[in-house]
Amino acid sequence: MGKDNKVYRTLIVFAGLLLLIAGLVLAQEPAATETPAAAVSCDPADLHAYTTERVADAQAALAESTDPEAINAALGQLYLIGEEFKARALTCGYIPENIGQMPIDEDTSIERVIEVMDTLTGDPLRGQLLYLGQERSTQNATLGCSGCHATGDVAPITEGTWTRWDEERRLLPEYAEQDFAHYAAEAILHPNVYVVPPYGENLMPAIYTLALGYQDLLDLIRFLESQDQLP
Repeated sequence: MGKDNKVYRTLIVFAGLLLLIAGLVLAQEPAATETPAAAVSCDPADLHAYTTERVADAQAALAESTDPEAINAALGQLYLIGEEFKARALTCGYIPENIGQMPIDEDTSIERVIEVMDTLTGDPLRGQLLYLGQERSTQNATLGCSGCHATGDVAPITEGTWTRWDEERRLLPEYAEQDFAHYAAEAILHPNVYVVPPYGENLMPAIYTLALGYQDLLDLIRFLESQDQLP
């Protein structure tokens, strides 16, 4: 029975690796849009060489293992390699079909966030439900946006959000080359980058990279775009 479990676990791990490698193949001509802590080369030849080397090392470690604990450690190594391949493929421009449901890593650049959202279709009605806390996000979070933005007492009021962007924010030098989606995404994910006077810093929690998936963020932005009431 132990031997069967070993074979079964090994097949599952290698099946996962094959899927991840297929993802890398789909990204044969990517353009790197962000730079993680460890520099990543997105050249197809470099990716192939890196993938082959890492898998070969893991296979060798597994083949040489006889002790159950060593086998488990080798399988753990394969699992971590699979996670690393996944992160590398995403960094090099691969966008999986379920990207809308994936969380937004805090180290992901706003440019990359916009690139991903451009592949999705936003729903302003769902965005309103998320904003009001009447629907959970793809990360199973209930948002409290309206609690702070309903009246304007502790945060900018919801009504007229797009109008204020159009008549005030986009005229600022730092936003001259940006559109509303970029501004809103940054305001939600990194709220202290630009603090709207007279409100202070750290009033809005910087937790939404954990609470939101890409689809959630786009739906919220589409809802905020509908807030074009006159001052």
